[in-house]
Amino acid sequence: MALVVKDRVKETTTTTGTGAVTLAGAETNYIAFSAALSDGDTTYYAIVDDTNSDWEVGLGTYASAGNTLTRTTILASSNAGSAVNLGAGTKSVFVTYAAGKSVYLDASGNIASVTITSADINGGTIDGTTIGGSSAAAGTFTTFTSTGIDDNATSTAITIDSSQNVGIGDGAITATLDLHSTTAGRTLAVEGSGGKWASIVSGTGTTGPILVFDDTSTRFRIASGASKLGTGVTEIFTVNTGGVTFEKAIEEQQYSLTGTVIDPSNGTIQYKTLSANTTFTESLADGEYVTLMINDGAGYTVTWPTTTWVGGSAPTLETTGYNIIELWQVNGTLYGAFVGAA
Repeated sequence: MALVVKDRVKETTTTTGTGAVTLAGAETNYIAFSAALSDGDTTYYAIVDDTNSDWEVGLGTYASAGNTLTRTTILASSNAGSAVNLGAGTKSVFVTYAAGKSVYLDASGNIASVTITSADINGGTIDGTTIGGSSAAAGTFTTFTSTGIDDNATSTAITIDSSQNVGIGDGAITATLDLHSTTAGRTLAVEGSGGKWASIVSGTGTTGPILVFDDTSTRFRIASGASKLGTGVTEIFTVNTGGVTFEKAIEEQQYSLTGTVIDPSNGTIQYKTLSANTTFTESLADGEYVTLMINDGAGYTVTWPTTTWVGGSAPTLETTGYNIIELWQVNGTLYGAFVGAA
């Protein structure tokens, strides 16, 4: 249903109370609401009650059944902004252009303070910039010219084609987002106030790697060929055709197991000192593992989840030091191995 504002729409009503008003017919030289609105349409209305010195402005909803106008939203009224309790007598009800919802020019000829949430601009100019029509190729943003936005052109710095693909650089678009650079260097960089940045670095041909930096220290690197690392960059982790290389130590997350659920998302190394007989459960998925360190100085009874143990049976925990147990899951089966005590 539509919001409708029309000229010279005015009727009378004898409705009382704060509910919907029943419209009683157009006043002389005006038209009825039914001639301007369809069932379910909304409009800005005013009710004026000269007899009781009351008035109300709001957003109303018209219903053809019963020829009524529901006072949907009160914008202003003689009742401190709330719905007026209409008294007996004849009142005027008419379509208005509510000041709080209006768009107008200020003294300088500019549109007064207004927020536009949606608009359909089909051709024309804005501040001297030509706007395209309904066809994507009908217009360009003239202020960008040859280094701005064009429709499926390859000579511009930023290209948006008619299929909503975006190209940045000097080549034809071949993907949803296509970045181009004819020289080696940072093709894409993201920088923060602290100087940290991530970068996709172009090389020569297909040899450019993907680098993620923290200033000049590489935190992660995927290389597709010959090294193109910048000056002063230290590799921490690389993946290339030769395999995976860890240049520094691998640090696993450790976790003090306070409950009884063995969950690898808490850490791959978990430790616990038993204070009572304990039944463990687990939430490992295929391919996940946990190194479990159990201190059982009092010889408590431990009940394990369903586990296929290396050696055929669950371990008997020693009462000195930590008992080291490996748990891992493959194809839905949980496996376990007792490494020993330390």
